[in-house]
Amino acid sequence: DKLCRPSMPSRVLKALGFSSAAAALDEVTGRRGYGPAGILLGPLPPPQSILEVPLGHVGSKLFTERVRAREYVLKNSPVLFHTESWIETLLTPQEWLPPSILLFVVILVSLVTWGALTYPSPTFADDRIHSTMYGFISLLIVFRTSQAYARWWEGRTLWGSIVNSTRNLASNAACWMNDDARYTRVIICTITFAYSTKQLLRGRRLDPTEVQGLFTKNEIDRINSVEHIPMLMMDEIRRAMKFELREQRERGSSGSHLRTSDNWDMIISADIKALVDALGACERIAKTPMPFGYLAQLRIFILVWLITWPLGLTLEYGWATIPLVSVCAWMMLKIEEIAVQCEQPFGMEANDLPLDTICVTIERNLLEILRRAEYLRTHDDLVDTKSFKARILKP
Repeated sequence: DKLCRPSMPSRVLKALGFSSAAAALDEVTGRRGYGPAGILLGPLPPPQSILEVPLGHVGSKLFTERVRAREYVLKNSPVLFHTESWIETLLTPQEWLPPSILLFVVILVSLVTWGALTYPSPTFADDRIHSTMYGFISLLIVFRTSQAYARWWEGRTLWGSIVNSTRNLASNAACWMNDDARYTRVIICTITFAYSTKQLLRGRRLDPTEVQGLFTKNEIDRINSVEHIPMLMMDEIRRAMKFELREQRERGSSGSHLRTSDNWDMIISADIKALVDALGACERIAKTPMPFGYLAQLRIFILVWLITWPLGLTLEYGWATIPLVSVCAWMMLKIEEIAVQCEQPFGMEANDLPLDTICVTIERNLLEILRRAEYLRTHDDLVDTKSFKARILKP
């Protein structure tokens, strides 16, 4: 409760009727706190490690110190393997592994084959029914895989939108916000938004190791007490925008030489909206699987067709029916297994999206934007007449 209350000088100013001065004092002194449910009541403070260095070098410090944190994130990241070589494709062992249900199917096929050979019947020799049903089942499998891939590709498209929107948000904040600590906080919250979105889609809380150096341990515990962490980060960015906009308007009315611009908040708000829309669409994919009835009927049809197929093959192929049907079963069940993996693209399996790699890319890009903004702000002599090479110098 003490953290939530204003400081003593602020309360004195308010009692004397100077509300604006009290609000400005609270902002400068950084009074903020958390409610009883762990909800943040004010802007997040700068990370403790940042306070030890000048604000003009935060980007460089974080870029260097968080190398191990980024390596930790990439360690378990799924990797989308691609090759144009047939040899490498055929030598990939995991693609040859049989589905777990295949052994059960082979056993049933063997029993049916034994029964058809032991008690032959001309009625079972006609294979036209299975040939007709083969086209129907193939159509169902194609529809299943196409829908699963559509979900996978939509997830990748949404994360591409997240990458672009985070870059726009960080670049716009660094360009239009005057307060160094404030736009630094915006960029840190944007990085944390990416990591927390990844963990939310996987049903996990924010990993302290992933954001080490961005927040203190106590701050991470407070953040993890919130139910929806990505929206907390968006609220923090909006709150920083509110204070920045208020400060710019006050300085503009007082004739300050610091820059003021109209409608920059609308530009950043559009970036925030794009991030929230992409987040909601990703949650829709993660929380809405394929209808169970369709999935169950498809599997039942495949199983029944595979088990009864030997009845129409045994009189012609004999015991060779078992390996023939087993190979066909492996192909059909393997395709269905791939569809299951693509259906939920935000996991940790081999064919899932490399969200960890994408998050590290976002962090590196945003810290680079922060480093460049800090460098240009400390080198005011780099005006528009200077060469482009001079403007992109790294600190």
